This record gives sequence, C-alpha cells and structure tokens, in this order.
Amino acid sequence: MSPNSSPPVGFPETPFQIVSFGGCGSQALAVGLFAALCDAEVDDVATMHGHRRVAPDAIPAGMHLIYMFGDPRDAVVSFFARRERRHERHHFFLLPNRAEPRPKWVMWHLANLEVSPEPVTEAWDLARYLGHDRDVFKLEEHATNWLLCDRPYRITFIRYEALWENLDALAQHLGLAGINLASKVERASSWQSLPVEQQQAINQMYGPLTERLDALPDLFYSEAGQHFDVVGNPISI
Repeated sequence: MSPNSSPPVGFPETPFQIVSFGGCGSQALAVGLFAALCDAEVDDVATMHGHRRVAPDAIPAGMHLIYMFGDPRDAVVSFFARRERRHERHHFFLLPNRAEPRPKWVMWHLANLEVSPEPVTEAWDLARYLGHDRDVFKLEEHATNWLLCDRPYRITFIRYEALWENLDALAQHLGLAGINLASKVERASSWQSLPVEQQQAINQMYGPLTERLDALPDLFYSEAGQHFDVVGNPISI
C-alpha cells in the first residue's frame, strides 16, 4: 500500500484524531486531549484514536491529526501481553467483562491494522511469532505510509517515550492551554525483559525500524510532503 494511496473511509468528525501502529500510548494521549476539550466520560474517547494505515485525502476543517510512534519492539511485546494482562491505560477497565482473558486480542489488532493475519492464529504466542521471522503487523509500512505521505493538511508526529517531556510544546502546537496526562510509569511490556534469544529475534525483525524511528525528532509535523520542527523550520527525516 502506497503512502499516497487513500481508502475511501474518512475519520469521524472530532477535533483531534490520533493514529498509531498500536502499543505506544495513543489511548493515553487521546484521554488527555478528550479531557482538555470537554471533560466528558472517558469511554467516548474511542472515537479519537485508531490505527488506519494510510492518511485520508482530506480531513474535516479544524481537525488536528496526530501520529504517535514509539519503540516497535515494546509495541509487539504489548500486543501479545494484552491477551492476558490489562490495565487502565488500555481502558479495558470500562468493559463489564474486563477480568476475562482476551485470547483473540492479537487477531483483533491485526484487523485494526488492516493487514492479513496469515499465518498467525489465535494460538500463537510471542515466541512463535518471533520464530516466524516476518513482520506480519507490517509496522514499518505503517510508519512509512504516514511519515512520507503528501497531504494538504498538517500531521503532527510525537514520540511516546518523550511525550511527557513535550506536553507543553505539544499543547502549544495544538493551540491548547494544556494537556493533563496520568503520571508516566514504566512500561509493563518491555522487549528488554524477554529471554535473550527472543531479544535477538525481535531485534532482528524490528531493529532497522527502531533505528529509523530513533533518528526522528521527538515532536515535529508534516504538511504537503514537507517536514518541519514545531517552530516551522524545515527539517529532513
């Protein structure tokens, strides 16, 4: 799928839309932005974030579009961990059956990412996925589609790992008085906690994408295919 091809379905008409490949805090930021806007019930925040692979040709007037990125290795560990381990940052606490395991979570996320799940099945765990040695989630394609797209509107990019340190700059960039997030906590899912052989496998699969994302600024934006820092200076990525 090309960065400049676009599916026909647009975004809901909300003031903000946050897109990510998952596992990098998009829901946490959506909650903060939602609270800044209307102080309403958190369960409505689901309309403000998603995982679509390609930026639409146009967005509603006045919408702020944000692409959130983070360490893809931690993201993949999180995808598999969420089948059993859940916490309030995933908003499973809003569900009446929140205590139940969700063995289909990985399959759901593959569908959300708009990719074929084959050969992954519900029975696969992280070890089996890493042994397959192929990025079935297509995270690099997802990031590339957004980083290199040429659209006539602004897309703001923010790194999850640096989100809390850049909240004031992000709020100013978005025209908000402030963004209140829950305190930063250590990730429950970290690739560095894996057995050595799995660390090697996940680095083999996602190391190049990690290096590419590490080289990006923590906060910047694109418009019409060009990239800028938050004060408007052109940058190269």
